[in-house]
Amino acid sequence: MKAIQVKYLACTMTLPARLKVWAEGNKPVITSDTDNPDVHATAYASSRGWLMYNFNEDRHRSLTKGQLPNGDLVYVITESNNI
Repeated sequence: MKAIQVKYLACTMTLPARLKVWAEGNKPVITSDTDNPDVHATAYASSRGWLMYNFNEDRHRSLTKGQLPNGDLVYVITESNNI
């Protein structure tokens, strides 16, 4: 499983504030919408098929959020049984 990292990039003289969303071995996505990091992390994972329902084991996948010491947000994929 991959961890998704979301980094806030402050504005510069030529660019507005933005978010960088990436996972190791995958191309990063940069968005100017800085208000919704959860939405962007979910969209990033969904677009790669990482949140698809696991029919073989009847398990639901979702993202769990945490924060790194440098302030970046990190999301990991967790699975739970459907009850």
